[in-house]
Amino acid sequence: MKAIRPSWVPVRGMLVLLFVAILVACAPPGTPGGGTATPMAEVRPSAGPGGATRRAASPSPTEAGPTSGPRPSAPATASPVPPPSPTAGPSPTFVPPSRPPLTLSPIMRQIAYVSPSGRTSTLVYVDQAAADAQEERFRAQFGPDMDVEVWEPRSPNGQYTALAVGRKPPPGIGDIDLPPPDLVIVDNEGRVVGGMPGAYLRNWTPDGQGFFFVTGTENGPLQLAYLDGRPGRVFTDTYDVGEVAMSPDGRTIVYTEREYDREGLWRVYVEGGKPVRVFAGEDLGEPTWSPDGMWVAVTQSRAMERLPALVWLVDFTSGEVFSLEIPGEPVWSPDGRLLALGKRPLSSSKGYSVSLVDPRTRQVREIRFYPPDGAGYYSDLTWSPDSSQIAFILYNDIWIVNLDGSGLHRLTEDGLPKSNLRWIP
Repeated sequence: MKAIRPSWVPVRGMLVLLFVAILVACAPPGTPGGGTATPMAEVRPSAGPGGATRRAASPSPTEAGPTSGPRPSAPATASPVPPPSPTAGPSPTFVPPSRPPLTLSPIMRQIAYVSPSGRTSTLVYVDQAAADAQEERFRAQFGPDMDVEVWEPRSPNGQYTALAVGRKPPPGIGDIDLPPPDLVIVDNEGRVVGGMPGAYLRNWTPDGQGFFFVTGTENGPLQLAYLDGRPGRVFTDTYDVGEVAMSPDGRTIVYTEREYDREGLWRVYVEGGKPVRVFAGEDLGEPTWSPDGMWVAVTQSRAMERLPALVWLVDFTSGEVFSLEIPGEPVWSPDGRLLALGKRPLSSSKGYSVSLVDPRTRQVREIRFYPPDGAGYYSDLTWSPDSSQIAFILYNDIWIVNLDGSGLHRLTEDGLPKSNLRWIP
């Protein structure tokens, strides 16, 4: 997850914050790899950093997989994950998982859209100017002595924002070894609804009601807390966790580790069990689940080798892991059939390119389109609900294009900064 890391080093002694967080408990007997965290009504900032003792890494001799070097000649093998809904006989037609309704927060805007086929849908985005103003209100709410940063992204349901809150260091004092900030969850009205002292956000659950975090100096175990009263969980045997993603059915978690000799993509079940390394590799980005929960895509930086990033695909049905020699941030289509990889502008022209990958056949085709205003960088690639079109932000406006590169048009023309573009039914 792309998160804003505070540049300050706060101290304890801040205001008492009302949290609905978790109290870390040991794993109950007979449930390896997971303890239960119970909600608590109030969490007071502690006098020192939290965290857990690091354990020596002991990777299995059978674990193997990609490194930051070239693609291996033979594919790696992942530990298979059972399908979300096991069935006998032929696989049923995939039905995208249902999501709770999106709450339009004060910083979000929406645009109604009618496709060429007559289907109606809505594009939702964050008004960046409103988001900046909201962040300033959060800072004012916690007082002039407190430093406040917003963690990105905001909750998928649009209801919550995670803040890193801590006391500003005294004037004239440089960097000193002090505890980490507190993780504070607020709703759209700025009310504190949960959090955890001395913690770092790692991601949200798909329904937006839960959040993953680590404590202390970021080496503590991965933990999960809920804002709706469900019991949380502590995932033991997890160290220096980077990026986290929960499967659409909420049963499985994949995450990256940065601990020496444990670097790679790992998998653990929410209900318990020891974590298993899916493949080894350093400098991995945020994992992305396919809507059917059968695939995970994750990027791997090769900046040290001055090479474009790789995209690794994990097939949790067969256990196969393979790489795509195509750079770009992976975005799954809602029907789960294609993976879009957004690219930078083409070097030979002022055009743009998006790669569309069928993970089952490994066939790749390119969308090329040519906006009239020249070169620039597009972002926030998102699919239409029927998987027939792609939208993105370019020159601070929203653009839409068909999958064959035709029909390119500018949906907005205000030129105001936008982010977090989503396309919903």
